[in-house]
Amino acid sequence: MRTYTRLFDRSLGPGGWVAINRSHWANIERALDRHRGEGARFLLTYGAGHKGPFLRELRQRDDIVLLDVGEFLDGLEGK
Repeated sequence: MRTYTRLFDRSLGPGGWVAINRSHWANIERALDRHRGEGARFLLTYGAGHKGPFLRELRQRDDIVLLDVGEFLDGLEGK
């Protein structure tokens, strides 16, 4: 997304890649903060392009344990 960002981000303003990721992350962070310490599980479903930016943010938090959703989906087979 670097090329897209370099070419179009400034002209797209709030619809640009950087702004969209910041907005999405702000929503996620509010939900995480609201449920901090509860042991809640969250499933984030966004387009694959958002994975990198979101993982970078999630890894900076000390209250998050990242799990691979594949393990949970594999456990659903045959149910």
